[in-house]
Amino acid sequence: MNKQRKKEIATILADLEAIKVRIETVQSDEQEALDNLPENLQSSQKGDEMQGYIDTFEEVLGFLDDAISTLDVV
Repeated sequence: MNKQRKKEIATILADLEAIKVRIETVQSDEQEALDNLPENLQSSQKGDEMQGYIDTFEEVLGFLDDAISTLDVV
């Protein structure tokens, strides 16, 4: 791989890392919002929906970790 393409991969890695941080922030905020709900609402449909978002963010973060790890060897 030439220098230009390696530089582009480095830029993509930096972008992915930044996206990961942003998703972690949203996930943390959503978790905090869920934790601050009264207990009866935490187990309601709204609480379940919020937990679903948190779980989805966790899954996406795993995919990003995999992509970052894979590209980091280039």
